[in-house]
Amino acid sequence: MRIAIVHYHLRGGGVTRVVSHQLAAMETLGFEAVAVVGEKSDSDAFEENVRVFPELAYDARRSAADCDGVGMRLLEVCREALGGVPDVLHIHNHSLGKNGALPTAVRELAESGQPLVLQLHDFAEDWRPTNFSLLRDRVGDGSVDSLTGRLYPNVPNVHYALLNSRDADFLVRAGVVPERVHVVPNAVAFEEDEECDDREPLTDDHRLFVYPTRAIRRKNIGEFILWSALATGSEDLFGITLAPQNPAEREFYEPWVEFVNGLGLPVVFELMDQVRIPFPDLLRRAESVVTTS
Repeated sequence: MRIAIVHYHLRGGGVTRVVSHQLAAMETLGFEAVAVVGEKSDSDAFEENVRVFPELAYDARRSAADCDGVGMRLLEVCREALGGVPDVLHIHNHSLGKNGALPTAVRELAESGQPLVLQLHDFAEDWRPTNFSLLRDRVGDGSVDSLTGRLYPNVPNVHYALLNSRDADFLVRAGVVPERVHVVPNAVAFEEDEECDDREPLTDDHRLFVYPTRAIRRKNIGEFILWSALATGSEDLFGITLAPQNPAEREFYEPWVEFVNGLGLPVVFELMDQVRIPFPDLLRRAESVVTTS
């Protein structure tokens, strides 16, 4: 089979790790697979099986004219990368409102009969009012009723992959045929152990609680900081792995850093920049992996 996995980018974070695991799984199965993204990856792990299609990059305010034909151009990029038309396009978070052209491209591909798997990690409808408003106005022509059918094609060649039963139930209740809605939890996989010559004081000398996330507002960083304030062990350390990249998010992130420093709380921000060990090894050394999202 030929599989094209489509996403906005391959920056460090959860969806990128999912794409990496999916590419590895496709390779194990002997499938031809490629990732098609809007931005080049900053990771060497993606050098060989990635193609860049700039129309996929974050750009929520594209005009309707900019969207014309994007689906067919995306399909052509996938065809050239795979040496033939893909059997399946596996598209991540098309409906998030991060790119005004991608929902239109998906609808175009769905109407052409191209088999699609649409994997939704997040919903714009779920506490992203700005994203949802942009989708309503630019994809739904101002109408929520029109938006639903355009955002979530309900045709036999389109299947949906959701992380949990709650999200799957949303789509079924919205009218998507249940047989085309699948719960596919994120896989957790560790690479082989890597040699680490030096001790790592942050992980070897403390009881470490790791929040593997990019510290944006909706990840509820304040509650994680509260847990650090309630810690009873003098060697307890609470680490958040990544900082926001979006300048708008940094406006909310930096006051948290100042707050923690001012109170002397046992929190380390941007933990992956502070340690000399690979991410899987960091998780192995953690006392607990935490989420307050």
